[in-house]
Amino acid sequence: MEGRIDQGAGILFNLKPNGDYLTVRANALENNLVLWQFVRGKRSSVKWVRDAPAATRQWHGLKLVVRDKKVESYLDDKLKLNHAYPVNAFTL
Repeated sequence: MEGRIDQGAGILFNLKPNGDYLTVRANALENNLVLWQFVRGKRSSVKWVRDAPAATRQWHGLKLVVRDKKVESYLDDKLKLNHAYPVNAFTL
């Protein structure tokens, strides 16, 4: 609520025994929502939503829905991110 450099929150999911995982993260200072993957300790973006405003100094709702190879993320009950992995992609 008071961060000057960063005001973000996220949901980690698909955590693997080797430490790989996926996360969706909202950043109020940058007005974005990003789907990230962490593989062998390296972060890379999967999908960016650049128009995801979230007012600073306020609480917001962040929701994640994963079905088969589809990922949806909602910010304050509005669908903001929709991503489908290819059929041959890694297992979610």
